[in-house]
Amino acid sequence: MRLSTVAITKKIIYFIFYGLVIESPPTCEIITPDGGQYQFNQLHARQFDFIKKIDIPEIVKTWQVSCNVPTQLLVQFSDNRSDTSLIGNESYFGLGRVNNQGLLGNYQLILDQTKVDGQSAELGLIESSSLSKNVQRISVLKNKRYGWLTNGQTLSSGRFFSVNIAVKPILNSLKETNGPIIEATELDGSADIIFSFGI
Repeated sequence: MRLSTVAITKKIIYFIFYGLVIESPPTCEIITPDGGQYQFNQLHARQFDFIKKIDIPEIVKTWQVSCNVPTQLLVQFSDNRSDTSLIGNESYFGLGRVNNQGLLGNYQLILDQTKVDGQSAELGLIESSSLSKNVQRISVLKNKRYGWLTNGQTLSSGRFFSVNIAVKPILNSLKETNGPIIEATELDGSADIIFSFGI
């Protein structure tokens, strides 16, 4: 059986708080599950509806970051298929095209089960100088930064970070796919996950 894929590619950025003397910047390793590939069964015509969008069960994988010294961690996501996202909501990422100009669907990236050094942590949206605490599952907004938080108020510092990242696809109706799916079709989602580290 062939599989469809939503791929998440890692990128690393280091940031430094000014006013600190840094003898050596942190070295961090991203432990990427299955090379960042989320593999779904190949799609078939019977999965699509004439009018309604159809949810596909999500796949969840645990991403980990291991650093040689205590550091703070931020993460953000960009959509490499943003031109195929029909919904126009920043929490929906594109799944590619079908039938020439048809749009296959969207997917959400959902974060939860965050930990720092093995202890449960909160995850919050970082906007400018403010933190927005959210202890529930977070549906990622494109190009927004999220951080591991202590007491919902400050960025956590640690050496080992983890987060569950779920990919939840939503298939468009046949109207949006530009007609029926004639041949077996594959999901074509692609996103970059950008990790930023600081001391």
